[in-house]
Amino acid sequence: MIVLNSPKGWTGSKEVDGLQIEGTSRAHQIPLLVGSDHPQHLRVLENWMKSYRPEELFDKNGRLMSELAELAPNGERRMGANPHANGGLLLHDLIMPDFRKHAVKVTSPGSVLSSDTHVLGEFLRDVIKLNVDQNNFRIFGPDEILSNRLNAIFEVTNRQWEAQTKDHDEFLATCGRAIEILSEHQCEGQLEGYLLTGRHGLFTSYEAFIHIIDSMFNKNGEDLPEVRNWKWELVA
Repeated sequence: MIVLNSPKGWTGSKEVDGLQIEGTSRAHQIPLLVGSDHPQHLRVLENWMKSYRPEELFDKNGRLMSELAELAPNGERRMGANPHANGGLLLHDLIMPDFRKHAVKVTSPGSVLSSDTHVLGEFLRDVIKLNVDQNNFRIFGPDEILSNRLNAIFEVTNRQWEAQTKDHDEFLATCGRAIEILSEHQCEGQLEGYLLTGRHGLFTSYEAFIHIIDSMFNKNGEDLPEVRNWKWELVA
């Protein structure tokens, strides 16, 4: 991964009417106004556009130079056709454990002390184990897997973690099936993206906090069936 830290409005007008544009929030607003009220801005806009040297990119008819057009990827190298971005090409059913094996036997009322989420954790642990070769299942949540009593999953996996670790940390590794970060919105967005690649995921959070992002779930649910009705056309 290459991280490029560039100033806002880079390659645009550095300054307009004595106000700094590049590197300020003005670059994301309206950096200059072009019209009868601001005739001086027309030359600024022209110089800005010419700075991209369009004569090196387009022919006299305004078409992209053929040698540049040939750089575009073909076939599965295209972003939308890449199998890693096209969930339909990689979709495999989860191998599911027999839920009956996780049933809590209650011989008589009040005779058994158990926890539904603890049992669920053991069930999810087995889901992870059964699909270890497929690597197509992850759990997403805002740092609440343990507090939601899903502890058992850490018997077979860790939290995915790429940053620094400290001596008191636990269940952190560069390879893990649990994604936890204290941001419901980011976790939900990560889950949506993961599902679109053809994998399977689970979002876990407290009942009181899940409403922070339930509108995101609802919107995603509305969009998915709508997308199936779209007609896609490749325009050259």
